[in-house]
Amino acid sequence: MKIQTKLKSTLLLLTAAITMFSCSKEETTTETPKTLDKSKLYDKKWWSKNIKGDYILHNIKSNGTYSIDGTWRWINNSDTMEIIGSDGSDPYEFVFHWCTTNEMSGNRVGDANPILFKDAAW
Repeated sequence: MKIQTKLKSTLLLLTAAITMFSCSKEETTTETPKTLDKSKLYDKKWWSKNIKGDYILHNIKSNGTYSIDGTWRWINNSDTMEIIGSDGSDPYEFVFHWCTTNEMSGNRVGDANPILFKDAAW
């Protein structure tokens, strides 16, 4: 009878230990939210693709030049930039959502969906 009691106690402890380890919380990784670091936008070409697969290119230079001879300026130091293209086209506003060293997200003001841009053609 003493052997049965010890066996039951051992099984009970073993079951409790297995339950503790199997029910322990899994490690969760949280991704750092992406923010807009304006300094990472400048002096590089930003490539994206539209629905047709054509490239969209932004070349934002730190001296206020856009592409070859267009211009850009921040509107009220916000996340929105006014851009006038090289061809002297009408100005448009582009809102930036976030920017990392190699990727950025943004869209023309009024467009519903942000576009992903990368610092190399893809």
